[in-house]
Amino acid sequence: MTQVVHVPYVIEQDEDGVWCASALLRPGVGAFGDGATPEEAVADLRSGLQALLEVVGPPRELTVAVNIARPLPASLPENGKGVTVSRRIDFYDDTEAPAANSLVPSVNVMVVNDEGSILLIRRTDNGNWAVPGGAVDLGESVAQAAVRETLEESGIECEVTGIVGIYSNPRHVILYTSNGEVRQEFSIVLTARALAGRPTPSSESSEVRWVPTAEAVGYAMDRSMLIRIGDFLARKNSPVVT
Repeated sequence: MTQVVHVPYVIEQDEDGVWCASALLRPGVGAFGDGATPEEAVADLRSGLQALLEVVGPPRELTVAVNIARPLPASLPENGKGVTVSRRIDFYDDTEAPAANSLVPSVNVMVVNDEGSILLIRRTDNGNWAVPGGAVDLGESVAQAAVRETLEESGIECEVTGIVGIYSNPRHVILYTSNGEVRQEFSIVLTARALAGRPTPSSESSEVRWVPTAEAVGYAMDRSMLIRIGDFLARKNSPVVT
């Protein structure tokens, strides 16, 4: 059975000229799309929402009569083109979250340059800002994975210098809509210093920039990333283990 669901969304253009569309179904659960034009961004968002709604179901709706001076945000139009699916959706302490079916060791890397700024990327799979990172491949160490992922996602070569902590909260799961994988959080967060290279976007990062550490938590990012950066900035005497 096909059901029509009306989903309000917002759309804006970033400083690089990329159009970004996003929508929330409920707090912490939403989808993101981007493209060279507003139409492409909305089509990309629609694909992500379709995949998400198949998992979490449609949101509850209310009909409200209001007097307004300007139009309400538009709902997604009925037609559109696009094949890119928003592939990552995070759930926290959510009783309606899908059950985890995967556990993959991964790394995040807090890379700092000589000026004391931290390296941030804007992820293409959900539009949020984050530090570089990804899964540890077979045949490589955690440190090797950290160096490889940082270079692939940001264009920056780095050297691992320490550890922030290990994060494995079973109440945080990540849905990858491209293949139905639901991954339990398991991330080893390392520190590193920059050696060479310049910020360069990739297929996994639409933007890459050095950010003063005091400003990092002001960027739009996932809850888990805010926690990890906060722990890094707190300069704790021993690694965090959750």
